Amino acid sequence: MKNEYTHKNETVEVTVKSIPDEHIRDFMLELQRKMSWVHFRKMKHGSSSKVFVFDDSPFPLGWISYGVFTDTGETKQYVVCAHSICNNKYASYSEQQSMLMSKRLKTAVSNACRYLQPWVTGRIAEAGMDTLRQARRSSTTNLDTQLREKMVSLGFQHNAHNRANQAANTPNAWTTCRAMVDELPEGAFQQGVREAAQIEWDLFEDKGMNTNATFICIKKSQYGDDHLLFTVPVPKAVVNGDEHWDNRHSNYFESKILSPIGDTKDRYEELAGYVNRLTVLEDQTYVRGVGMKLTEDMFYVHDNW
Repeated sequence: MKNEYTHKNETVEVTVKSIPDEHIRDFMLELQRKMSWVHFRKMKHGSSSKVFVFDDSPFPLGWISYGVFTDTGETKQYVVCAHSICNNKYASYSEQQSMLMSKRLKTAVSNACRYLQPWVTGRIAEAGMDTLRQARRSSTTNLDTQLREKMVSLGFQHNAHNRANQAANTPNAWTTCRAMVDELPEGAFQQGVREAAQIEWDLFEDKGMNTNATFICIKKSQYGDDHLLFTVPVPKAVVNGDEHWDNRHSNYFESKILSPIGDTKDRYEELAGYVNRLTVLEDQTYVRGVGMKLTEDMFYVHDNW
């Protein structure tokens, strides 16, 4: 994820008094007067001068700092970095395109109040979609390799010509043998055909998995020990990378908090079942047909919402 998408688990809470730079302290104090609901955090590791500004969402509204952030020059300035800023003085691949810099504290506070905006639910859910898509592509690539190796070991072709025949429903040695697998003599060859057929089916399912996904962020309830699920439905076209998700889609602004009690109990238990299968895995681990664990408390699951 980009720096401005730093997850809350990667940061620690800080107070104004704990910040050594007086310029950043003044910035924080003025911002607290204007936006009393925000709180500040810093990266757990390293000595970064960036102070992240959070509300109650998983990602920061942005960060503030004081220092030299230009490509040239040594003049220190107050800096606001936020996902809602588009500074066209800098290239799109540069983090500086998301920054506004000013010599005056008053201007910096004004910029912060304007651009440190709450995250749209779709933007939160979209932040890790590239990771999910890459994991899905890797899954199909691995299956394709397994199928090729298995078919070659059995003496069958596995190439573009063979797949074209299958797509056109043109019989060939493999499709004929696969259809007659139950009639083959028992032994290693029959077992190999069964295994190849299963891999082929898994690959077909994976490549044709025109599915939606639900983004889930686990949130601790403020009123007890229960954990709530912050959920955002992600459309099929976005999951598959066919469309860019933006405010033209009605569900870009759609989200729901699910509780283990009340009228959301059934849906909570359904999604919790997916999460329980993923939570023991390493971060950014994908399970075909189930979903992916993005971070300790953020997941994508493939389900039918």
